[in-house]
Amino acid sequence: MKKLVITIAIAALLGAAPAQAHLVRVPDYPGKSLLANRLASQTINVKHARYVCKHGANAHQRWACKAVKWLVRERNETKAAMAPRVSSSAWAWYLSSDTQCVTNHEGAFTTNTGNGYYGRFQMDVSFQNETAYGRAAYRRYGTADRWPPAVQVQHAHDIWSYAGWSRWPTYARYCS
Repeated sequence: MKKLVITIAIAALLGAAPAQAHLVRVPDYPGKSLLANRLASQTINVKHARYVCKHGANAHQRWACKAVKWLVRERNETKAAMAPRVSSSAWAWYLSSDTQCVTNHEGAFTTNTGNGYYGRFQMDVSFQNETAYGRAAYRRYGTADRWPPAVQVQHAHDIWSYAGWSRWPTYARYCS
């Protein structure tokens, strides 16, 4: 017990100990996906490793400086896994002449004219929530004008797959 008290007293007299390298476990955020929680944990670990690399001592500093490189790579891989994906059939559909005719009349991916329709495919809120994919995008990004183009294309393709051009009645008549 005396040794512990003396050690603590000496440490207090000498000032704070140098930064030590270790990985930090961040508690899970409820309601977020496994990848989102992993990304949060990785981001904190990168910041911590960078701090120890700059302010650490000896072995801790060397370890942290080497760790920054692979920690950043792991974080970037997690970000890539979280990026929206579009199936090849959705891109083929989007690039087809029929779809181009409709989308040329609809607007840009960031269109929000205030009329209740959003994005390249002029989706109203019920249209955006029509599939599980659309509901997830709506929760994550908000209205379709804020969705990445890949997400808009995939959702519109999914709707078109089972409803045809009925969700775009005005311009579908012009292009048919």
